[in-house]
Amino acid sequence: VIDRSLTFAFTNIFLNSAQATPTRVIISAEWDEQRFCMQIKDNGHGMDKKVLAQLGNRVVSGTGIEKGMGIGFFLAKTTIDRFGGSLVVDSDETGTIANIEIPLMSLMTDMRVSKA
Repeated sequence: VIDRSLTFAFTNIFLNSAQATPTRVIISAEWDEQRFCMQIKDNGHGMDKKVLAQLGNRVVSGTGIEKGMGIGFFLAKTTIDRFGGSLVVDSDETGTIANIEIPLMSLMTDMRVSKA
């Protein structure tokens, strides 16, 4: 069971990574009883540190490599935050990594409400 808005959030991050990378995007996920974790890693040229510092906290309109990381990424982060999760992005000249963590209980709460 997954909220449709999370699907859009994940898809946006996947697409941003695919646009930034010359060859590949690596997506890995794991979960346990408490949390779901996903890592999206590209091997692009990385992001400018000024853009990275603002990314997800406000709409960022980058240039060059960062172009297109604006409102979609902001909405993705807002959606993940709404479920009590976190989206942390790190970047250097070897690429960018987005780490997502969402507590599973926040997803299960939605499921219980809809069945009641």
